[in-house]
Amino acid sequence: MPEDLPGRTAFCAAIPATLRADCAADIAASHMQFRRTLPALKALMPSAAAIETGRIDFMIDTGQACDIDSHDHFFRIRRSRTGAAPALLASQIQTLQILKTEVTAGPVTVPAERIVAMADAIRAAIAFLVGTQATTPTELTFRSVTEGDPPAERAMQRWVRGHQIFAGLCQSLVVALGALESAVQDQDDATVDSAGTLVASLLSASATALELTGDFPEARYNAGIRVAMDAPYFPTGFSGVLSRDHRQLVSRMKMMRPAIESLGRRHPALHASIGAALSSVYASHKHVCARFVEPRSTSLLMAATAERPATEQIDRFRAMRLRAWDVSAEHPGVSGSSSE
Repeated sequence: MPEDLPGRTAFCAAIPATLRADCAADIAASHMQFRRTLPALKALMPSAAAIETGRIDFMIDTGQACDIDSHDHFFRIRRSRTGAAPALLASQIQTLQILKTEVTAGPVTVPAERIVAMADAIRAAIAFLVGTQATTPTELTFRSVTEGDPPAERAMQRWVRGHQIFAGLCQSLVVALGALESAVQDQDDATVDSAGTLVASLLSASATALELTGDFPEARYNAGIRVAMDAPYFPTGFSGVLSRDHRQLVSRMKMMRPAIESLGRRHPALHASIGAALSSVYASHKHVCARFVEPRSTSLLMAATAERPATEQIDRFRAMRLRAWDVSAEHPGVSGSSSE
């Protein structure tokens, strides 16, 4: 569970040194197959609980609102309540492999160099956990763009897999931010630099992940995906804010405000880099609302109350979350997408 994510010290205590060494060897390769790590990791993994389909049907029938469990159900995310360290490592490897699968399964219009940078950031997060560095460039094979709209199932698959990638990035960000906070408090400048650089890279990767998530024609969203996320097919009030991983990330940032302020005083360039990267995530999120949602339309969460438009709500979130980073001007626009 995101609230149980271990810090690096706890992670290393829970993962055998031999497994960490195997993972370090795998991460040094550019093919992302993890032949050494996965068999040993599987033995440490507990069985993951899944949300039953019948529960979702009951919620729809009784008019219950969407919750964090139904959010996981829609995006096919399974949670483990034990074995936090192996589950974290497994989730990061799976995130990398989902990305690799997705860019070969369907056409991608997001620039290839940004997708590769996202893969590099995920590999760097895994390397950070096991105490090494990923120095070789990531190898990815892209499917070329074809004429015509992709089938509806391809758009839904892109939407689901994109959210799975974003969830994995949120988890690695929680860990990296925790390491950054501790390093700032301990005045460990070397770790401040490495953890802070990783945070900035993961935030930029998150912006790219949101763009990849919505990398399909607008008509596919409105005709199929938005419909599938609303009644009578799904509980009402569906929203990305129900994501456990995103909630934990926001909570982590709130708790470390003193460390963020200290970082701004002692490492202003790194502080600015992280703030700019965070701003780009909100730019990408806002972009999907401009593409997929009518200008004055609300998100699914706010549809029942007819509150402010989706893009306006994102601006409000952005202003709140960036206050600690002293980012007042709009970061240069980034094409992208996300959930509502």
